[in-house]
Amino acid sequence: MERNIYLFTNTFPYGNGETFLMNEIKYLADNFQSVFIIPLQADKNIREVPPSVIILKPLLSVDTKKDRLKFILSGLCNLSPIMFALTEWKISKPYKDSKKTWEFFTFLFRFRCIYKRQHINPKKNDILYFYWGDKSVMLAPVLKQKYSSTIVVRFHGSDLYEEVKASYIPFRRYVFPSIDKFITISDYGRRYLLGKYPQLVNENKIFVSRLGVLDQGVNLINRTDVDCFHLVSCSNLVEIKRIQLIIKALHLIEFKIKWTHIGDGPLRSVLQAMSYELPDNIEVNWLGLKTNEEVIKFYQENYIDLFINVSSTEGIPVSIMEAMSFGIPAMATDVGGVSELVNNSNGILLPSRIDEAFLADMIQEFVQKNNVTLRENAREHWEQNFNAEQNYHAFIQLLKDF
Repeated sequence: MERNIYLFTNTFPYGNGETFLMNEIKYLADNFQSVFIIPLQADKNIREVPPSVIILKPLLSVDTKKDRLKFILSGLCNLSPIMFALTEWKISKPYKDSKKTWEFFTFLFRFRCIYKRQHINPKKNDILYFYWGDKSVMLAPVLKQKYSSTIVVRFHGSDLYEEVKASYIPFRRYVFPSIDKFITISDYGRRYLLGKYPQLVNENKIFVSRLGVLDQGVNLINRTDVDCFHLVSCSNLVEIKRIQLIIKALHLIEFKIKWTHIGDGPLRSVLQAMSYELPDNIEVNWLGLKTNEEVIKFYQENYIDLFINVSSTEGIPVSIMEAMSFGIPAMATDVGGVSELVNNSNGILLPSRIDEAFLADMIQEFVQKNNVTLRENAREHWEQNFNAEQNYHAFIQLLKDF
């Protein structure tokens, strides 16, 4: 039976975000008659996708960050349904907290903006696949009622864990009953769904399907700088990534370290200013935003001792998977599903709450470990659990079984 799949994204294939979809889209294109991508909003550039992938008009015509007034007015001035929102307002009482109130109206106005911009016509046997468990997924009840197609939703981190968003993600009571299959990217995420929403989520509807990265080879076997320990981080420069903690820890280390950070964000100027105060034994390289191809090339051409991630919250980071696929050990905080990726046989799993002194001690302790064994174990753990080739084949089969 020929089936199409409709993929709802945040911006993909526009912009530079959702890079992990570049791997997945190839498998979707190879296994469905057509793949229709419906981004929430567009960005400047557009990435190349397989020929059978059709990019539809973005759902949002207004930039919610750059033009908030227009977004609010658009959300207020239309005739989309609102009764479900009154129910949410009454039961969840978001008005008791200003942050929750803002989340409530952001979700509601976004829904009202996209309600009449649905330009799809799926058949009953087609799949509506929402890549995130928030934002565009607000359309799921409307589309389910109109088309009766199978609705599949992936849950990652910020779209799943309420603690990340003012301890409140609105309209779960409205959205969840319309979802046929809940896909989490970690066992931790599955347990969270069952524990948090026992009345809304049926255990038999939840499936774990891990993300993965392709085999791009291994990191250099011999270090290129004999006297320098090379530490690498890769993330957006935002508060939850706690990059300032790395900088503070480096102040406490006396041996020579080269720290490279890949990524950009609103905190860049503040963090760079902090790094200028580091002692002379610490060399810092801010590489800025890089394409995935550029990141891969960097891992192929530069010896790296340790990848570090000290986020306060995560789903299960693709950035760590990527480093481990090259045989680079990782040091990461035990948040979200990170413990399914990093352990003390392939790197160092840190407590979720740490300070700079503890982090500095752990970096120095890592130097004393058998680096060869850790590198071999990191690569092996990726191969067995986070290899895109096997994980996405399994995911496609899961979709076909629905």
